Amino acid sequence: MAFGVIQSYAALLTALVDGSSVAEWKAQVQGIASNVAALARFSQFSAAATALDQFINQLLVAHSNAEARKLVLEGRKPMLVLLGELKSASDQIFQTLVFQDQPGVGARTRVERKADIDAARTKVANYVVLVDRLEANFNQMVDAYSRPSNSVSLAAVAEASGNLAADAKAARAAFASLNHR
Repeated sequence: MAFGVIQSYAALLTALVDGSSVAEWKAQVQGIASNVAALARFSQFSAAATALDQFINQLLVAHSNAEARKLVLEGRKPMLVLLGELKSASDQIFQTLVFQDQPGVGARTRVERKADIDAARTKVANYVVLVDRLEANFNQMVDAYSRPSNSVSLAAVAEASGNLAADAKAARAAFASLNHR
């Protein structure tokens, strides 16, 4: 869900840069909206969901690409809040991995349990590194997007969008692996 918001936001930036129609970029906004609605159910993402919801409502009533471009730049802050909340969730993820009731945990030796904890620590550390990369690529993309006046900036938006999509996919996979030990 959170990674879906980020991927849809990147697609929205790309659609606005490449001159897509209002209907095309509004479809990306709808994708963001559905992911934000799902996120709002989780208390650790409530601040980001609230801020993004306001941003989405403004985008849905925008009537031009120019108006949407201005709003998208204003949406940077709520996206950074979401990325911060993803990082902050790492402690809770680790605690869940280490302390959740799992079949057979009581029968594991101390050495096996230590190995489980070390594996959980590694998975969560990898997750945090991926979220950091996602944030760096997101910032690069928005910076390039804010200066679309030349072909170099437009190429940078396209490259950053690709990097952002790849990092979001990797972060999603890392998050899924946290749930499947």
